[in-house]
Amino acid sequence: MFMETLCIGEWSIKSWVSQNVPPCNQQSAIPKPTENLRSKKQPSKDKEYLIRFLRTLPQMESHYCRKDTAKLYLEAQWQNINELYRFYCAECARQNFQAINHTTFREELRNQNLSLYRPKKDQCDTLLFSMDVQSVLTAPKLQVSASYYKMKLTVHNFTFFNMISGKGDCYIWHEAAGGVTSNEFTSVIIDYINRYATGETKSVIIFSDGCGYQNRNVNLSNALSALARTKDLEIYQYYLEKGHTQMECDSIHACIERKLKNREVYVPGCYVQIAKTAKIKNPYEVHYLPHTFFKKYSVLNSYTSIRPGNKTHDPKVTDLRCIAYRVDGTIEFKINYEDAWAQLTRRRQNNQVDITVPSLYSEPLKIKPDKFQHLQDLKMFIPEDFRPFYDSLISQKK
Repeated sequence: MFMETLCIGEWSIKSWVSQNVPPCNQQSAIPKPTENLRSKKQPSKDKEYLIRFLRTLPQMESHYCRKDTAKLYLEAQWQNINELYRFYCAECARQNFQAINHTTFREELRNQNLSLYRPKKDQCDTLLFSMDVQSVLTAPKLQVSASYYKMKLTVHNFTFFNMISGKGDCYIWHEAAGGVTSNEFTSVIIDYINRYATGETKSVIIFSDGCGYQNRNVNLSNALSALARTKDLEIYQYYLEKGHTQMECDSIHACIERKLKNREVYVPGCYVQIAKTAKIKNPYEVHYLPHTFFKKYSVLNSYTSIRPGNKTHDPKVTDLRCIAYRVDGTIEFKINYEDAWAQLTRRRQNNQVDITVPSLYSEPLKIKPDKFQHLQDLKMFIPEDFRPFYDSLISQKK
């Protein structure tokens, strides 16, 4: 009856009894080889490098969720894991290691308890944006052949893209209102941070290319350092590698250029309306700047230079990859993204904290005589209502 119930033959039972082997439904009781008899595979040098790489990345705790999670979050330098993995592969090539595959890379991120994405509760205390200037615009922009041989007024559009809110800002000015020195760009950057940093903002993170007069110079660094002190902020600048400088703010330029296609522009102010209407959903905030907007930030001289070294073969300003502006007024830097922060030493001992920054210009800038005459000649091709703008320009003396 036992054999019929379990559908087991007599021969199987006799075999189990003679060999002292449990039936199939008891196979789990068979002793297994102990773990210490197995040879444990040691991690390869490539895997060891991956672990070291992840541990050297700048990490931070959750500000509001520390009671709920022990997870560490990477500084907002990479937008997704794919971007971080590409950076890791580049570092492997530079250090002569073989890059681990993408799946193992993700697994090791989990093993290290690391995440790229900070909790939403923490995002309100960080202002994260990229910035860049659009290719030079001109005014007037006309569809008549006679204008091809005439000099036009240069127009600048410095754009910002907030990576948390997804909102874009445009700062537009023409050459009679301001130039393109570090003072102008510093004035715009400081205004943008002041405009969007709230009382809850604890850190500001800036991504840009490494253009010296725009984003990597001592005037901007002194201004950001002063702002960090007065607003109780930590400000971080990250410079993208040459050849890999495509950023979110570049989408603003592309959107405006599509709107400009086959359109005429009579005066610089026309670019304001074009930029405002270039994006229907979540339109850009546009600021049209007069000459009175710009400040002379070069009067701030807490640091005489932001060059990391002093000797001939020491790192130069163009070698900087990251700069951190601390609340106590110190400036720190990195030559490579994975380096530890090092303190900049070119600080004045008796540096002043509160300095009134004067206006950069007391009057509109004057136009070169040849360009001024060309602009007057072009008035005949634009509607009469726009001509007074060119009448208001001031020419330099010959």
